[in-house]
Amino acid sequence: LGDRIPAILTAHYAGQETGTAAAEIIFGDTNPSGKLTLSWPRSVGHLPAHYSQQQSSQIFDYVDSRRDAVYPFGHGLSYTTFEYGALQMSAAAIHPGDIIEATVRVANTGQRAGTEIAQLYVTGETFAIARPSLELKGFRRVSLEPGQSQEVVFQIKADDLSFHDASLNRGLPAGKYLVRVGGASAELGEPRTLTTRAEPRSNPLIASAVVTSPHSGVPHSGVPHSGVPHS
Repeated sequence: LGDRIPAILTAHYAGQETGTAAAEIIFGDTNPSGKLTLSWPRSVGHLPAHYSQQQSSQIFDYVDSRRDAVYPFGHGLSYTTFEYGALQMSAAAIHPGDIIEATVRVANTGQRAGTEIAQLYVTGETFAIARPSLELKGFRRVSLEPGQSQEVVFQIKADDLSFHDASLNRGLPAGKYLVRVGGASAELGEPRTLTTRAEPRSNPLIASAVVTSPHSGVPHSGVPHSGVPHS
């Protein structure tokens, strides 16, 4: 269906004002900013289709179809366009108890004011236990006028990167994560490497993400991957 029409408007239990909200979006009075909180499969045969599958499950396509979702987790259209700059990290390594910052500049490159939901994902590598191909670790909402740009700051807590080992002990083992930011799970920028250290620092790094712009939207940072429902 998506190959034949330019956009699909979907709403799940949107309430008694569904008609008003839909009309305002269709006629352009409101610029939509919603993002999918699930991965939309191509068919029932593609289930499960959640974005955070193990990397070993994403090697082969189906015989008669691609393996990826038709609309990926975090996807959503707008009447304007956004562009992401290069991701910057406040530290190259993170230890237990640390809180570091990831910063990216987001610009509204279209002709209308709009709101973007920037999303931060990590990919764990070199760990004894395999990690999902992607894990959402934070998101921030930023509202921008045409031509305006703003730095968006995420907090990454060491505890957000911890996981259980084979003995069900939760901790942060030595290894590395690839950190990416973008407007959807399938639209991410170049990764930055974040090394994890198992031993704590004598003085943990504590960063404080503060956004002062009046168009920063709803402050939100350092959200674990459960902050947005998975499919």
